[in-house]
Amino acid sequence: MTENVAPTTPAEAGGEPESLKSVVARLEEIYVNDPAVKDHGVTLGEVSEGAVTLHREVTADMVNSHEICHGGFLFHLADTALAYCVATFGAAPVTRRAEITYIAPAPLGATLTASARQSVEFGCDRMIEVRIEADGVLVAWFTGHSTSPRPRS
Repeated sequence: MTENVAPTTPAEAGGEPESLKSVVARLEEIYVNDPAVKDHGVTLGEVSEGAVTLHREVTADMVNSHEICHGGFLFHLADTALAYCVATFGAAPVTRRAEITYIAPAPLGATLTASARQSVEFGCDRMIEVRIEADGVLVAWFTGHSTSPRPRS
């Protein structure tokens, strides 16, 4: 359940809710201009306000000496899911703090799915939880704290 301290979306503030089509269009625009994501094989999946799913295949250049996906790639995917999840609200997020727990190995060739959802909101900050699965098996759990900085004057 999402806890809100202050309204930050039009619907929360009593205005008109943003259409899902415009939310998806915003994320697609971010994606096109995001080489750290697009050029590394991450693809956008399901989108709704406060939730997003991203996908990526574990390729040979991602495995470590144990022949499993290096944790840094899982962290990258989770951190990206956090950012895109927050962007569903129209915010321009940066990660303030994040933690990941590696649960099981992700083998070469597996399809990674990162499912992010907002759990708490306070002021310009949001807490996001990301579940990463490899072919349906839970491999990592990520929690992140994002903020949307105010523009510099």
